[in-house]
Amino acid sequence: MADTSEPKFLSVFVEKMEREGLPKIVIDTFSHYYKKVVTGETGMIPDREIESLGPEDIERRENLDGFTAAGEEALSRAVMIVLNGGLGTSMGLTGPKSLLEVKGGKSFLEILLNQAARTGVTLALMNSFSTHEETQAAIQRIQPAREPI
Repeated sequence: MADTSEPKFLSVFVEKMEREGLPKIVIDTFSHYYKKVVTGETGMIPDREIESLGPEDIERRENLDGFTAAGEEALSRAVMIVLNGGLGTSMGLTGPKSLLEVKGGKSFLEILLNQAARTGVTLALMNSFSTHEETQAAIQRIQPAREPI
């Protein structure tokens, strides 16, 4: 007989999410993954279960032409989220890795800012307390066409 009992504390989380007015799909998704975590699932996929894609698994580019307009229209609502919180101390750095000069005299940050501006996508930088000030100063120096959020 399967165990149908709810994991400890799940009801407390669900009640709080309901009080906050979160949509049912959000609560159900959280509950699904909470149950997986408390039963010991890690989300890791063992190497033995990973298989290469075959040519038949990859959609041919010409079959996607009908989605181009919808994709371009969605870009204005898309957000590119970039983890910018690393100092790179393991590499001997003392500042944000995104400020390293990498190509044509430009830093990773400048390249990201240019990509976001060129595509019209909003850029959101996830900074840590260690990288926030230097990143903000660099953005002021760079003066991008669109400031990240």
